[in-house]
Amino acid sequence: MQKLSGKLLNLDFQRKTAKICMATSLGILTITAFNTKNKTSAKLHTIAGIAMVGFSLWHANLYGTKYANFLKKQSKTLTESSKT
Repeated sequence: MQKLSGKLLNLDFQRKTAKICMATSLGILTITAFNTKNKTSAKLHTIAGIAMVGFSLWHANLYGTKYANFLKKQSKTLTESSKT
């Protein structure tokens, strides 16, 4: 469990994950934009757009905020404790 929580609190891991999520939602958003007359595609387009905004906010908060500083401290603490 400590390995999982250590990885989840790792700032670089969260930055990479946020970028992957943004890219995925952007891809879905782009593909579904061509077929918005289909109800399923229109709903998926809306969901992907909302997800894109959420992932963008998450990604932005990982740079130079109190949350980013907290994650840096937690990553260092977990790294140091795993070395001993």
